[in-house]
Amino acid sequence: MVSNQPDFSSCRMGKIFLKLAESKEELIQAQKLRHFVFFEEPEGKTIPSGEIDSDEFDDICEHLLVMTDTDKGPKVIGTYRLLRRTPDKKVERFYTEGEFDISRLKNSTHNLLELGRSCISPEFRDGRVIQLLWAGIGIYLACHKINYMFGCGSFFGTDPKEHVVPISYLFQNHMAPDDICPIARPECAGKLDILAKDKIDKKEAFSKLPALLKGYIRTGCMVGNGVVIDNFCKTVDVCIIMDTSKIAKRYSEHFVKES
Repeated sequence: MVSNQPDFSSCRMGKIFLKLAESKEELIQAQKLRHFVFFEEPEGKTIPSGEIDSDEFDDICEHLLVMTDTDKGPKVIGTYRLLRRTPDKKVERFYTEGEFDISRLKNSTHNLLELGRSCISPEFRDGRVIQLLWAGIGIYLACHKINYMFGCGSFFGTDPKEHVVPISYLFQNHMAPDDICPIARPECAGKLDILAKDKIDKKEAFSKLPALLKGYIRTGCMVGNGVVIDNFCKTVDVCIIMDTSKIAKRYSEHFVKES
């Protein structure tokens, strides 16, 4: 069975446009951007070193790219990594499995999409790039009839206690149901005493979520049980999961479009 390919021709804003990576050169551009955003920018560097962020999943994933036309040719300014499991595409292992037990979801017959390695070039964080990326994901979901999408969402630093309020808010208000709920692997799980629901100011807690997690929650995402310490990326991770049939109505019109 061969699936249709998503049509991103509508995803353009002036010189900025969306596509799937089609060449090694485009992938390397995305990997260089990832390295800068994940490992150099947090240290205060403003000039990218040109090093790449890569792993064994890059070769089996598709890479959603936002690019801009320049005098030197198209340049990658935003990216998402996509790993799809559908009847025409089998997946032995997902990146998320290194941190969370997703066996309940993986053992289902649902069409799955793992999202990862999301980043945007600093000079383009004005909303346009993330809008194009999410519009593209919506087209991709519809094209491949994805039932659930999931991945890791991150808080900066490696101490969960620094984020106890927003993490408690997520667990108390947005936990996934047991039949699909990912669970933090005990060997890398972080310890955290979750605040009682009546001790959480929802408005304050939501304001403390990283921007990407805010976006996920607004569109209807849920979270798995537990947090994971990622010492390599220096983050505290939660597992996000979305039932694509329940995307918040106010986002569905522009987030999920037929290809």
